[in-house]
Parts: sequence; structure tokens; C-alpha cells
Amino acid sequence: MLVPPVPFAPQLLSRLGELDRAVQSAIRGKPEVVRLSLVCLLARGHLLIEDVPGVGKTTLAQSLARGWRAASTACSSPATCCRATCWA
Repeated sequence: MLVPPVPFAPQLLSRLGELDRAVQSAIRGKPEVVRLSLVCLLARGHLLIEDVPGVGKTTLAQSLARGWRAASTACSSPATCCRATCWA
């Protein structure tokens, strides 16, 4: 099922920046991992996080879920603003 593209409003871009900073504050030293995770959420894809034990996989998933939930509830209409679902 293809979803038509949604134009990015300035408020959405600012919220994504806030989300990026919030997740990067929880996961330090891995900005590429955080950005790719956000891209995956925006593309409505699946994200498989693999790495050795103790590097923050669970922390990344939890911070993404918390941040995404906060960003989508702050939008006037989460269904149109942030088209993804995140579970943790």
C-alpha cells in the first residue's frame, strides 16, 4: 500500500530536529545510528537493531518511542503530521 507523499511543514521539521536532539542526548557518540533510525521511522519501515551486548540498543528503542510519542502528541493532528507508529 503506497502512501502519498506529505509536504514537510516547517513545524514538522523543527519537531524532527527536537526529536533528533532528544534521542542523541540519550545515545551519545552514535549520531549516524540515531539519524538512520529516524529515517526508518519516517519511511514507515522496520528497524532491526543489531550489535554486541551493552551498547545501547534498548536505550535507543526506548528513547525513540518516548520522543516519537511526545512529538506526535504535540502535533495538532498526529495522523497527518507524523505517519508512523512506534512500540517499545
